[in-house]
Amino acid sequence: MRKNYCLFVGLALATCVFLVNMKAATFTIGASGQDFTTIQAAHDDAGVADGDTLLIFDAIHTEGDISLNKSLVIVGLPGKSVIQADADSGVAGNRVMHIGTAARVILVNLTIRHAVDASGGGMLNEGVLIMNNCTVE
Repeated sequence: MRKNYCLFVGLALATCVFLVNMKAATFTIGASGQDFTTIQAAHDDAGVADGDTLLIFDAIHTEGDISLNKSLVIVGLPGKSVIQADADSGVAGNRVMHIGTAARVILVNLTIRHAVDASGGGMLNEGVLIMNNCTVE
């Protein structure tokens, strides 16, 4: 009896994980020909929901002061995409990214650079942040 109960619970959990993953969508970010030209525009779009993935197609993506309050996965190109607040490191006037208290963000294959801010430098994380194969310069 206990063995059957454990099997049922395991199958129920696996089904829930599968259904959650079915709902997640993937959107592309890039200078041209993609779903959105900026991470902020994608984040702010009503069609982008918690759990969705944003794929950065630019090798170097310049966008500062990105404010994230949704739980998203942001993935760069396999050789690491760069997200920078400004093209010149000496000119940046703000951070690259602010992760709000309600957000759970996963960053993959990214370098965060060329950012300046009194509270957070390249990134200010007030939520949950997981970084895999990332660099903050």
